Amino acid sequence: LLILSRLTLEQRKLLATVLADTLSDQQKISLLDQKLCLVLQKVRDETLLSRVQALETEARRDLLELGRTAASLAARQARVFAQLEKSLSQEQRDSLVLATTSSFVPESGLPGMHEVEAELKNADSEQRNELKRMAHRVAFWTAQQATAAIDDGSQQIPPKKERTPDPQLQDFLKTLLPPQQKQLRSVFDAEVRRLRQQMLLSTAALTSLQGLRTSRSLDEKKVQQSTVACAQLQFSAALAESAAFETIRQSVSKQQLEYLTGSGDQ
Repeated sequence: LLILSRLTLEQRKLLATVLADTLSDQQKISLLDQKLCLVLQKVRDETLLSRVQALETEARRDLLELGRTAASLAARQARVFAQLEKSLSQEQRDSLVLATTSSFVPESGLPGMHEVEAELKNADSEQRNELKRMAHRVAFWTAQQATAAIDDGSQQIPPKKERTPDPQLQDFLKTLLPPQQKQLRSVFDAEVRRLRQQMLLSTAALTSLQGLRTSRSLDEKKVQQSTVACAQLQFSAALAESAAFETIRQSVSKQQLEYLTGSGDQ
């Protein structure tokens, strides 16, 4: 709420408007993500493991739509952020930049927060959270950290989660046979290459979007090319990774499986 309280009523209304206008795009992206995750799950079917290329073809239309929708969403957000940034006073700019660097951001008790709380009184929790996230994106945009501000289609398919290394799993990796280890290393190497390519694509899209700071024109075709390529790259990598893991799973011996599940100790 701190960031929202630093904005004027008109600026907050502008954020609420763009949030409402882009809701359908966000819902569409969520549905497309779910469809693509279902395609990835088909790799667990042994009869489809040899048809990875067919699965990629099956997902092609959804990937194109995902990239286009992500480009539209990013462009609309960037236009509003650029418009809002130009209306900020120096005091507001300083407050927003501080909000992106400070480790302590109070949620109540500061001037202006009561007014914001009254405005959000009738909003449900999802609406409140989305508006707060949008306010944080404005702050990052103002701090010239567009990577954290814009939805540019670089989300993971499926989403990646931070994991704490499992000692038992690390021990299990040592039990893999040379062919299995080689296949696993190829997956990791491919992931490094994907991340490098994704960074280049995201940088290209974000550079175009940040041009709205100084110009009203935007090469949306260039942004769309980057977001579509990014979506295709992520899905291809996720599909290859799933296929590799499934191949390893099918080649695991009974002894390896017992070690992994712990059933061999019983």
